[in-house]
Amino acid sequence: MRKLLALVMVSLLGITVLALVGCGGGDTGTAKEYLKTADKAYKAMEKDMTELQTSLTTVLGGALSGNYAAVTPQAVQAAEALVDKVLQQAPGVTAAYQKVDGLNGVEDYKAYADAMKKVVSEQEQLLGEGKNLIGALKPIASDQAALTAWFQSNSSTFMQLQESASKVTKAYEDAQQIKKDKNLTW
Repeated sequence: MRKLLALVMVSLLGITVLALVGCGGGDTGTAKEYLKTADKAYKAMEKDMTELQTSLTTVLGGALSGNYAAVTPQAVQAAEALVDKVLQQAPGVTAAYQKVDGLNGVEDYKAYADAMKKVVSEQEQLLGEGKNLIGALKPIASDQAALTAWFQSNSSTFMQLQESASKVTKAYEDAQQIKKDKNLTW
């Protein structure tokens, strides 16, 4: 009888230990699912950011080299639509990463989520600056003389945009380094 009781106790203890440790500790499975979904939302936003960057590079690159004809009302309007689209996506992406905040025992996953929230925040900052630029160009997009004067007197605007873009790149690289260093997968 004692043997049976001891065997039952050992089995119960083993089940309890497995229940506590078996899921990888804390809410790891849930964190992985949340981050998989959040990364997917970020990739969709990033696709639109890439399209915006291509559009702006074509328009602004030409203007910065003196070809102000590249800045058309249609090009400015298209860029504005893309900026608005990405700005609308950003809160949802941030919210997807924030889901990890309420989980227990997933500090490494939270570190990655926090780093990605910083990426999105930096992108929102950059987009805000881009929206201001578009706002400045929109009323003068069909006036070559006004565009020439604007571009000649606002070179610092482009330096600021470049600095902000560098911050986005750095924040993204930092987030990916956390993912790599912590060997996070989902």
